[in-house]
Formats: sequence, C-alpha cells, structure tokens
Amino acid sequence: MSGTSLYTARTSAVLRVFAAFAAAQAGGLALYWLISGLGEGFRYGLFMNILCSLGVNVVAFTLICGGVHLPERNKRYSRLEPFAIFFAALLIACIAAMLSRALLASEQGGSSASEKDSIDLLLYYGYSIILAPLAEELAFRGAALSKLSRVLGENASALISAALFAAYHMDLSVFAYTFVLGFFLAILAQRSGKLLPCILVHAANNALTHAVGYSAALSKTINIAVPILGIAALSWLILTGRLFGKAEHTDDLT
Repeated sequence: MSGTSLYTARTSAVLRVFAAFAAAQAGGLALYWLISGLGEGFRYGLFMNILCSLGVNVVAFTLICGGVHLPERNKRYSRLEPFAIFFAALLIACIAAMLSRALLASEQGGSSASEKDSIDLLLYYGYSIILAPLAEELAFRGAALSKLSRVLGENASALISAALFAAYHMDLSVFAYTFVLGFFLAILAQRSGKLLPCILVHAANNALTHAVGYSAALSKTINIAVPILGIAALSWLILTGRLFGKAEHTDDLT
C-alpha cells in the first residue's frame, strides 16, 4: 500500500469511527427525547439505557464501521492473559483515577442500593454485568477497534478506541479509569482475536465494582488483593513482552 493510499485509508478509518461515535450519541439522545414522556422512575431509566446500549450504539458502530473483523489470535497468546490484563488494568486504572482525583465517594445520579427493591437490583446488576459489557465490547472493541487496527498500529488504535470508550460514559470523574480499562481491553482483543475474553473481563470489572460497595469487609479484602495481584500481573505482562510486544498475527492489518 502506497504512502498516499495508506494516509487516505487511515483518515477514512478514523473519520468513520468518530462518525459512528457521534451517530450513536446523537441517536441515543434523540431516542431518549422522543420517548421521554412515556414513563419515569428507575426501571424506565434502566430500560432506556438498555435500549440505547443494545440498540442505537451497537447498530451505529457496526453499520458505520463495517462490522466486526478482529485480527487473528496472536501466536503467543496465553489463557492467562485475560486474568493478568484484568488485574493489571484494575491496578493502573485505580492509580490513574486517584491521581486525577476522579474517584467518587458515592454513586451519583441514582438511588442507593438500600433504596432499590430486590427486583430493581436484579435488573440493574443484570444490565451492568451482562448486557452493558456485551454491547460496549461489540461497539468499541468489536467494531471501532477492528476498523482502526486495519490501518493503524495496535497501540494507536487501542488508544483511540479507549479514548472514545471513556468519552462514551460522559463522566469526567471516571474518565481516567475507563480510559485505562478500555486500553487494556483493546490489547486483549488484539492479542486474543476474540471478543469473549473482553466481555468477561469487562463483566468482572463491573461485578467487582458493585462488590466493593456491597460489604466493608469484602471491600477491604479487595483493596489488599488487587494491588498485589495487579503488580504481579503487570510484571508478567511486561517481562514476557505481552503488553507492548510486537504482534505475531498471521494476517496483514494494513
């Protein structure tokens, strides 16, 4: 591929991904505005989130980005990598959040767990742990990352998709955390060539977030375990060249 053609392809890919992001956001807001008068309350708001996540966002990204076409699995990919990436991402994301003073003392924009009944909690956890990871991985790692990875380097495409993933949450207080998580998920998608490991890691992250606020004793245990496991996981990823090592895919991303 010539220099001019490669530049054109890169520009087109980036513009398509940003267009998909803009279309998803605009479509979600438009949908919310159109049917905002049909209901209110926690369950209605949750229904709107599900509709936008599983409908508007996924459709916009997959259609505009041209579907999901992840690279083939890296020859050196190990089954240990999802676990290592999970703990390494948690460690760095929490550090980044603390350094940017982005950690919240309490959840905002909704009722506390004690104010929701059991059905509300079940619906909310089902959305947060199952549906949201599925939809967001399809959109950001499946469609956006795969489009960028064909014409950009792995690190560049991971950074761009992570930035969009963080911006998608529309909350500066968690931008650092979601950016780091998105970057590590992008690396996992590129190395594994699959979305399932990313969905599982994403779901585990959301589940752990809920667990921290569920019990003080559990929170204390997690706060001790994550730094230890995170340092060990990050060291393994770096020393084995699995974090920023050169890709060994069998397909040509350009």
